[in-house]
Formats: sequence, structure tokens, C-alpha cells
Amino acid sequence: MKKLLILLLFQVPGVAFSQEFLNLGFEYKTEGAATPQKWRIVNDGYEIAVDSVQKYQGSKSLKIKSIGASKDKVGACATSFPVDLARGKY
Repeated sequence: MKKLLILLLFQVPGVAFSQEFLNLGFEYKTEGAATPQKWRIVNDGYEIAVDSVQKYQGSKSLKIKSIGASKDKVGACATSFPVDLARGKY
């Protein structure tokens, strides 16, 4: 019983202070693909990939490439995150 209590005490802080994985710096790719984890392409006719050559901050950026999109479509990508992380920040 004492060992179980000690184990639970070490587990609770990890749950209370865990952070949401957002991959905002495009540092992590989807396994077996060039796309970054948690990101998706919005319109057909485009592909996205992680780029380590052109970057702004950090070590990676996101590259959007047209692969036959019509001229009236815009290439865009999106991700999602819990609104509580941004509420009241801006």
C-alpha cells in the first residue's frame, strides 16, 4: 500500500502540469511522411512539408507547394488547439 501511494504521488504532478503538444515550430514530422504532426492542408492541389533550409525562428518552417491547384485556389494549412491556451492572450 505504501508503494502504491508513493507511485501515485509521483504521477499526480505530471497530470496537473502536463502541456498540450502543439508542434507550432514544425519540429516533428508525421512518421513515414513529410508533413508536420498536427498540421493539415486546407485545399486540394497543394502539399505541405517541413523545410529545414528556409526558416524564421527555430530550426524548421512549413513549405506549401502547388501540385496542380487551379489559379483561384489558395494554399493554406491549419492546426487546432484548445481555446483555453489562447483565451485572454491577445
